[in-house]
Amino acid sequence: NVNNKHSVMNSDEDSSGGSETLGQMKRRHKLALLALGKKHKQLIKSTKGKAKKQVKLDCEEEVKAMEKEHAAELSAFAAAAAAAADAAADGAGGDTADAGGDKEADTDDANALSFDGSGPRFVQKEKRLTKAQKRRLKREQEERQRQLDAEEEKKNTVAPRDVENQRIAAQLKPLGLCVHEVVSDGHCLYRAVANQLTETGMNSAAVVALQGKRTPLFMGLRDVTAEYMRDHMDEFAMFLVDDNGDMLDEAGYVKYCDAIVDDDKAEWGGQPEIVAMASVLHRKIIVYSAGAQPLEVNPSGGTAETDKPLRVSFHQHYYGLGEHYNSVIRQS
Repeated sequence: NVNNKHSVMNSDEDSSGGSETLGQMKRRHKLALLALGKKHKQLIKSTKGKAKKQVKLDCEEEVKAMEKEHAAELSAFAAAAAAAADAAADGAGGDTADAGGDKEADTDDANALSFDGSGPRFVQKEKRLTKAQKRRLKREQEERQRQLDAEEEKKNTVAPRDVENQRIAAQLKPLGLCVHEVVSDGHCLYRAVANQLTETGMNSAAVVALQGKRTPLFMGLRDVTAEYMRDHMDEFAMFLVDDNGDMLDEAGYVKYCDAIVDDDKAEWGGQPEIVAMASVLHRKIIVYSAGAQPLEVNPSGGTAETDKPLRVSFHQHYYGLGEHYNSVIRQS
C-alpha cells in the first residue's frame, strides 16, 4: 500500500518540540520527498505486470498529497512570520513610549528580559526575515499554489491542458518519446534542458561551458545563458521589449540579462534563452508544442557537436498562471 505519507513526512521533525525555522522546514520537506521517492522506486521495481501502472499512479498521487501538505505548512509559516513581525513592530513602539525616549530601551539586542513569576530570565528574540527571504518565500508559495490550483482545476473540468497534452503526446508517440515533467518553479526551461543533458550525455562544449558554474546544473545553465546573451546583444535585443512594447535599450538589455541569474527573481526563460543555450552547448534544441510543427533551434554560426538533440516541450496551458516547459525523453 502506497498511502503512508505521514510516516515519511514526520520522520525528520524536531523531536525536541522546539519551534522550527524556515530552513529546517524546507530541509524536512526535501528529506521527506527524497525518502518517499526512494520508497516509491523500490516499490515500483518490485511490482510486476499490469499492477505496475497503478502503483505508479498511486505514487504520483502520494507525492502530490505530500507537496500539498508542504505548501500548507509554508503558508502557515509565512502567516506566522508576518504576524510576529507586526507584533514586534507594535511592541517596539510601545517600549519606546514607556521608556520616555530612552534610546537604550529600543536597541537591537538579541536578548530581552522576561518575567514569568519565577524571576527574570533572558529569552531570545525571534529573528526577522530579510526582504530577500520574504520575496523568496512569497515566490515559493505562489508557485506551490499554482500547482495546487492546477490540480484542483484538473479534477473539476476538462481543461485546455488535457487537450494540449494529448496533441503533444500524439506528436511524440510515433517517435517513441514522451513528456517528462519538471518542477514549475520559474526554472522549468533550465531544468528541462538540464534533464536532457543528463539523459543524452554531456558533450565537450557543454562540459567546458559549465565548468566552474553554479550547481545544480540548471543554475549553471542560467549563468552561461546570461553570459552568452550579454556578449551577443546584437543577436537578441531586437526581439526583447519592455512593458510598453518598446525595444530594450542597452541599459534595459543589461538589466534583462542580470535578471536571468538573479536568485530572487527566477525569471522564466523563453525562445531567446533557448537560442543562447543551443549556441553555448553546441547542441540542436527541438521544441515540441501543441499548435505547431516542432521548432528546431540550431547553434548560431555553426553545426551541432552531436547528432543527439536536446528535446523539450512547450505548454501554454500546463498551469493556470502561465507557460511551462518539460523535458522530452524516450519511452521506457
